[in-house]
Amino acid sequence: MKFNFFNSILLKIVVFLIFTNIFKTGYTQNKELMTYFEKSDFKETPVYDSTISYCKKLANSSKYVKYQTFGNSGQNRELPLLIVDLNGNFTPEKVKKSGNLTVLIQACIHAGEPDGKDAGLMLIRDLIVNKSKQELFKNITLLFIPILNVDGHERFGKYNRINQNGPKEMGWRTNANNLNLNRDYLKVDSKEIKHWLTLFNRWDPDFFIDCHTTDGADYQYVITYVLDTEGNCDLQLSEWQKNTFLKKIEPMMSESSNPIFPYVTFRNWHDPRSGIKSGVSPTMLSQGYTIARNRPGLLIETHMLKDYKTRVFGTYYMIENRSNTNIIISS
Repeated sequence: MKFNFFNSILLKIVVFLIFTNIFKTGYTQNKELMTYFEKSDFKETPVYDSTISYCKKLANSSKYVKYQTFGNSGQNRELPLLIVDLNGNFTPEKVKKSGNLTVLIQACIHAGEPDGKDAGLMLIRDLIVNKSKQELFKNITLLFIPILNVDGHERFGKYNRINQNGPKEMGWRTNANNLNLNRDYLKVDSKEIKHWLTLFNRWDPDFFIDCHTTDGADYQYVITYVLDTEGNCDLQLSEWQKNTFLKKIEPMMSESSNPIFPYVTFRNWHDPRSGIKSGVSPTMLSQGYTIARNRPGLLIETHMLKDYKTRVFGTYYMIENRSNTNIIISS
């Protein structure tokens, strides 16, 4: 067949569609902003210094992103924070005045579970370079903590979570004082959570997301979640979570081939035949604390036996689809 003018036009259309699709998924549209996770063929996560360097690169690449710190750890590492606002508002006062909702997302409170860190960095990068994603966040200000347990994060090793399917190396569960930060929201023994509380009180976010990888049973779902809907907050807020948020995000996740299910807890420990249960989260946990403050707290638990790429992208879609709902939350 001759390569005529029509074929030339057709080829250009095909190439355009291919590169448009690449652009939408956020892979290689900007090699300078490719994450460590992507460069490693989706098998590794960066150490602290590399993570901070990438956060600063994001901030230097866009007027919509600002890098800050909100305190220091026991070993004097800075606690990193990325603020993303398409209006260029980077203080709680300006954001509140603009009418934006504020969503606080944190990763690596258990530093051996870095899925949320790599998902969040990719999402912010994609938001910078992809105008269609910017539409999702036009009324939302993101606060992203890529690493909360910064000292535990640097106890990097291959065997810190031996039953977990990637990344190749990861951090440790507790901080430098061997405190589990996700049991510290009520007693506040750690420097990290003290600084977190100051940040939370200053910004008073409308919605909170905490990213984890489960230690739990073997089941089919990549993503399970906890969202307290049992009446331990304002009644209208409970109803919104059950009848609006969950009813919208569940089909969205299914459409992205990442169906979700409530976090599995057996009635009797280690006995799946006993059935599963749910209940109110204690306030020592992150999402239990925020719901006690009348702020929805979404706990994301990826499945440790799924490969790392699958888990990170599942977290990515969960955070992105939360923004897709674009619903006003009543304070």
